[in-house]
Amino acid sequence: MQEATAQRWQAVLDKLSSRVGAQSFETFFSCVEPLRFDTERVELGVANRFIREWLRDHYMPTIREAVCEVLGGSPEISLTISGHAFRQMRRRQEEELRPPAPPQPRAGITPALNREFRLEEFVVGPTNRLAHAACLAVVENPAVVYNPLFIYAGAGLGKTHLLQGICHAFAERRPQAAVAYVSCEEFVNGYINAIQAGRLDEFRARYRGLDLLAVDDVHFLGAKTKTQDEFLHTFDALRNLGRQVVLSSDGHAKEIAALQGKLVDRFLQGLTARISPPDLETRMAILRHKAAKRNVPLGESLIEEIARRVDTNVRELEGALAKIAALAASERRVPDAALVRAALRELATSRDGPVSLDEILRAVEAEFRVSASEIRSRKRTRNVLRPRQVAMFVAKHTTDHSLAEIGAQFGGRDHATVIHAERRIRDEIARNEAVRRAVENVFRALGRPAPNL
Repeated sequence: MQEATAQRWQAVLDKLSSRVGAQSFETFFSCVEPLRFDTERVELGVANRFIREWLRDHYMPTIREAVCEVLGGSPEISLTISGHAFRQMRRRQEEELRPPAPPQPRAGITPALNREFRLEEFVVGPTNRLAHAACLAVVENPAVVYNPLFIYAGAGLGKTHLLQGICHAFAERRPQAAVAYVSCEEFVNGYINAIQAGRLDEFRARYRGLDLLAVDDVHFLGAKTKTQDEFLHTFDALRNLGRQVVLSSDGHAKEIAALQGKLVDRFLQGLTARISPPDLETRMAILRHKAAKRNVPLGESLIEEIARRVDTNVRELEGALAKIAALAASERRVPDAALVRAALRELATSRDGPVSLDEILRAVEAEFRVSASEIRSRKRTRNVLRPRQVAMFVAKHTTDHSLAEIGAQFGGRDHATVIHAERRIRDEIARNEAVRRAVENVFRALGRPAPNL
């Protein structure tokens, strides 16, 4: 590979690594190689047909985005099975198949936990009280009161905090227990790696020997038939042994697209708890708590102003507080009304890098109070159809994705549906002020100017 091509390809890999996560990158991109790499055509070599189809079905928009950013233009991109990539993958697998170290005691906890995500650090309000109380009950009486515990909420509302909080408390109370927190994507990728490396028994032993399994974003299982079967058997094995399972999702179990009915039934056998966006008082309480931990002096009037202007989720509140703290430190002054307003104004208009379809999904979810899984589903009820059409409209004006790619992301539609959504939303904007404001709010949340509406 020529040096210039190697450097450009490495730049693409760096972008992909940051966008898909370390686990997915290692599984699907580590052995990909550029066979042709120029502004007209990019041909990528992959190890086998499975990886080729997985990249095509799940990551092609992300690959195209990274390639176009590095090369410029809009080259045609194709995936080809490469003997060299296959041999490279086999060498990696052979290294992984070296004799394992002697088994360690069962006690332990996954190292990927955030130390601040503890149940005592979770700010409780009317919209999350049931979920928090259920977590405390699970810690007190695991596999007795709520098994499984299924928590669902939109992005940034505290699902991960609660799941990791359970893991922290469980391990502290039961030092000999085997506890694991894992994202559903990690579970899926681990299962695929185990099959490819011939280590499925080892994979199963790891998960089915746990005392507590907490799986985040379980909606990622949707449409993954073989992995759903494996997860079902793991779930049943744990429950039959009297072990606790805790799950989170961006929507109700019945709303997860292409999820087997057997899994839906299992998920609903325990307690299902929803977390809704926090009300004003809870947002203020969250800001007080976070500001105290960060040593950011904010009076009640400033806390109320921030809470009124940032009303989507906890993650946005934390981002606003971080921006205020950074601005105050750079100007060496105590936060006052002028500084807070400047920080919020800058936060609303600043943006690094392109808008992703997932960011659009989160912004629409927050504006319309409709779950991401419903927007992705094939439902055509009015409360879902309009947010989905707004998402398509916004994506058409803020991304470089094709109409077909946009339609596939939002409900599995085709390009004609996106064209229809564009026309429909423009018509509604012209005659419905509430729709106009909602669309403008989505663009504002993304830090992008709205088109001429």
